[in-house]
Amino acid sequence: MSKMTLLEMTQSILAMTDGDEVNDINDTTESIQIVTILRDVFYELLSRRNWPHLKKFITLENVGDVTRPTHIRLPDEVQEIMTDSVQYDKRQPGETRSSYENVKWLDPDSFLRMTNSRDTSADNTLEVTDFDGAKIIVLTDTAPNYYTSFDDDYIVTDSYDADIDDTVQNSKFQVRGYVLPGWGITNDFTPDLPAEVFPTYLAEAKSECSIILQQQANPKAEQKAMRGDRRMARKAWKTSKGVMRPNYGRNSHKSRSGNPPFNDN
Repeated sequence: MSKMTLLEMTQSILAMTDGDEVNDINDTTESIQIVTILRDVFYELLSRRNWPHLKKFITLENVGDVTRPTHIRLPDEVQEIMTDSVQYDKRQPGETRSSYENVKWLDPDSFLRMTNSRDTSADNTLEVTDFDGAKIIVLTDTAPNYYTSFDDDYIVTDSYDADIDDTVQNSKFQVRGYVLPGWGITNDFTPDLPAEVFPTYLAEAKSECSIILQQQANPKAEQKAMRGDRRMARKAWKTSKGVMRPNYGRNSHKSRSGNPPFNDN
């Protein structure tokens, strides 16, 4: 099966449910309900794994708060970042060549143990208050070397160079991770999934529509969905290492578990 548009999938599901024919996804109440179900199933399917086609470079968001110079925000659509991919441009004034170096991940407890060992009376330290009131002792004379996250929303680095910038800068970060795609509500919108996943996606959507719209299960659609799930679990990725890694990330759009959306590979 090739990729399908929102209208094509809606028409396919309506044919299964004996619904009215439509030429637009907004033609009937039932077609609008189906589009909502297709959206929900889409994001649920994406939450099951880190899909290789969603791995991208991420542009972090500057906080612009000089009282928190080592904080920088993760965009809402980021599902997970790869902890070993974070780099920062540490070039010095007058240098024209980029000088990207790794910024190492530390879990919050290790990060605080390291920063708490610093001397607050030294000229090159600054006490920064996190959003939850925690005090962090950061260095003010060097680019970031370590980072963590306390709330799944902000990256916090251990230092910044006050002689160069007032805060850490998003333009100097290089970060890779998994970014959730957007959802469109137009007839020709095609959900961002690999072509081989569409049979599973459509089968799961049909199964869900049968339960919600017809108040009855659809054994055939459920069987196709389960077969597709097993097929995806066995699938060999195009890269040799695949995406086998522990998941500390967000579920669906955003996790509120308190764990940062980071991965070690």
